[in-house]
Amino acid sequence: MKCPILLTGLVLLSGMGLVGILLEQRRRATEMAGKIPSLEAWGRQTWNRLARYQGQLSRLQRKLDDLLEEVGVLNKELLDLHPKQWSPDKETQACLEDKKKTEEDLQAKEAELNSFTDQLKTEQNSWKQEITSLKQQVAQQSKLCDFVDKASEVSMQLCTNIQKTDGADEKKPEQGPVM
Repeated sequence: MKCPILLTGLVLLSGMGLVGILLEQRRRATEMAGKIPSLEAWGRQTWNRLARYQGQLSRLQRKLDDLLEEVGVLNKELLDLHPKQWSPDKETQACLEDKKKTEEDLQAKEAELNSFTDQLKTEQNSWKQEITSLKQQVAQQSKLCDFVDKASEVSMQLCTNIQKTDGADEKKPEQGPVM
């Protein structure tokens, strides 16, 4: 007896579960049906925006193509004008070459002048040293003046440091015994 009651309870319980599942699916379907109009509106808005953006994109692409074509035409015109406007004529070309040549000559002459100036300075310095050394030699009494007769005029001129002295102050060379 237990089995039929248990079996009946299980059938009733299963039926109630199936009814609950069906009710839940209906509720979800009703909920989804309520969302469908809002999703359709959103889809239409998105589609309209996409169509508007594509229209703008195609217009901008046409403008870009037109501008690029115009830039190409302007570049061709510029290339046609550029050689005419900026090419120097023969006289100007000759003048520029002469100017370049004279600048090179000027630089060469300046280098030569600097060389001569440097050479002059070195020569001046060497002559100044020579003059200084000669003045020192003249100022110094020569060793020969010690052995020269200091009473004569010539020796006085040659040995400027010797003062004229009397004959008494002069040392006379000693003579050896006369034989």
